[in-house]
Amino acid sequence: MNWYKMATEKQEEFKFFQEMPKQKATPIEETKQYQQLSEKTPEILQKLLDQCKNFKEAAKILKLYGFEFKVLDNGIKVNINNQSHLINDSMKII
Repeated sequence: MNWYKMATEKQEEFKFFQEMPKQKATPIEETKQYQQLSEKTPEILQKLLDQCKNFKEAAKILKLYGFEFKVLDNGIKVNINNQSHLINDSMKII
C-alpha cells in the first residue's frame, strides 16, 4: 500500500484538525464587509477586537485596517472619527 492511499483511508485518526478554532477571513476589497470596515466606527472596531486575545494582536488589527492609535500602559488609545476611545485589557472599547 502506498503512502497516499494509507493516508486517505486513515484520515479519521487525525482528530487534531477538529479542535482548531474557526477563523474569520479578512474581507476582500470592494465587498460589503470591507466597505463597512473602511467606515471605522466603534461597533465595527469592537467586532475586530472580539477576535483578539491581547494588546499585541489588537495593535496588528488596528494597523492593518488603518486606525490611528497609541499603545499606553493600561490600554490602547484609538481615534475614530476625531473621537478618542480607549481599549482596555479585556478588549472592550470604553
